[in-house]
Amino acid sequence: MINSGRFKEFIIEKIALLKTEITFLTKKGLNNENLHCEFLIKNILNIIYDWELVNLNTIKSNYPSIDLGDFANRVAIQITSTKTSEKVNYTLKKFFEYNLNSDFDELFVFILKDKQGSYTITEKQNTLMPFDESKHILDFSDILNKLDTIDEENLIRLY
Repeated sequence: MINSGRFKEFIIEKIALLKTEITFLTKKGLNNENLHCEFLIKNILNIIYDWELVNLNTIKSNYPSIDLGDFANRVAIQITSTKTSEKVNYTLKKFFEYNLNSDFDELFVFILKDKQGSYTITEKQNTLMPFDESKHILDFSDILNKLDTIDEENLIRLY
């Protein structure tokens, strides 16, 4: 238990470095880091939320609308460095267009940068799968906030 502070500091440092790297790379139009982040985010979210996410792009290249999926828990994730309302609405539109709500009950959008302060979501047409921007749009801050709620075993796994 004594080491938990050290583990958290290490995780925070690495996430801060990753966020900075993503910001500078995307400013230069270099988005390869985003693809690598799909695997990293998959592993982190599986530990924090006890999900069984798989990278859907390994099943089908350019899987429509989403990058990660947990068919058992019926959770889907889109990972993006674009933090705009337009991107979130586009993701929702394509999600319903491809009828992915038949496989997943929840869709999350994980922003690789900082989230906007607020979002205007217009693509909420499916009442069977509500989308709450305060819950379903995540970024690294949400991961850091969960560090205080996960058990030591999972903290060590993240470390």
